[in-house]
Amino acid sequence: SLQEYARGKEKSEQLIQQIMDADDRLHCCIVRPTFIYGGDEFGWNPPRLPTKFGEIIEALLGLYPVQALSELLPDIIGVALEAPVNVQAVAG
Repeated sequence: SLQEYARGKEKSEQLIQQIMDADDRLHCCIVRPTFIYGGDEFGWNPPRLPTKFGEIIEALLGLYPVQALSELLPDIIGVALEAPVNVQAVAG
């Protein structure tokens, strides 16, 4: 389920942070994109949009007026207006 997916991501981040805190020589950056798109199919677990659909949504939500509005709105609504990220930008 989507809830289990989110819990798994949270536990993974906590584990990584514990490992990093235990050794000053290790450094990390945890990336938390709002929504990932890529591939040819919709997916629920993990949530994913197909590339063509995601590119359209990214272009619309990436417009300055939408981004400015998302920064003014309460957290959950503002996050919903954040542009999705192509999977290649995250894992490429």
